[in-house]
Amino acid sequence: MTTSSNGFSQREGKLVVTALALAVMFLMCGSVEASRLLGSLASAAANISSTPPPPDSNTSKVPIEAGAPHANRESDVLTLAPAPSVAPDADDLYSYQPTPQPESGDDSFMVHSTTVSAMQSNQCTYTIITSTGDIEGAGTQADVNVEFFDRFGASVLFVGLKSQNRNFNRGATDTFTVLGDCLQNICRMRLSHDDAGHNPSWFVNTVTISVQYQTRVFNVYEWLAKDEPPRSLSRTINSCPA
Repeated sequence: MTTSSNGFSQREGKLVVTALALAVMFLMCGSVEASRLLGSLASAAANISSTPPPPDSNTSKVPIEAGAPHANRESDVLTLAPAPSVAPDADDLYSYQPTPQPESGDDSFMVHSTTVSAMQSNQCTYTIITSTGDIEGAGTQADVNVEFFDRFGASVLFVGLKSQNRNFNRGATDTFTVLGDCLQNICRMRLSHDDAGHNPSWFVNTVTISVQYQTRVFNVYEWLAKDEPPRSLSRTINSCPA
């Protein structure tokens, strides 16, 4: 490392001033006192001469090792990268409360809608068509009950299909639209009536059931009566596979 001429001249000047001061003191004091002061000033001069010079713009530049912080190449003064932003305080974090968003809509509404949908999905609309025979006394004033089954024994029952508005008259075809539990692959029917009214006997030709695009026709062609054979108020028609 080299020192500048300016720094070297300052140290020489201090030494000259010190020597002059010693000479004056030697003349003014005795030899013993002057020798002691001379030793003190010599030590001070030695400390001054051993002090490294201040940095100078012409001082040799020290190379920066790889991986060291970024340096400004014009002045070779090390500059650190900007410090990361300070994380917000806990109070700031808690003060920010985002507006809650519905995950899948309003939960209460969705639950309610799902429940209603489930109830509706368990209900089906059935169309029941009865055909009364065209023979004397075939019509009835009784209320009719009908139950439909699938091959596994599950069933849906409709009670009190009313004999009104000219229903179940001789030679008539009557249609009833009713709501009940869904039942697939209907293959068995049990038809009956309550034997009420002035003329309760009923001669039935057919009963047709339609639900969810499935239609089944049950052929009866018998009396449901106590005064006509087979003298029964009910009839079961089974077309389920064995």
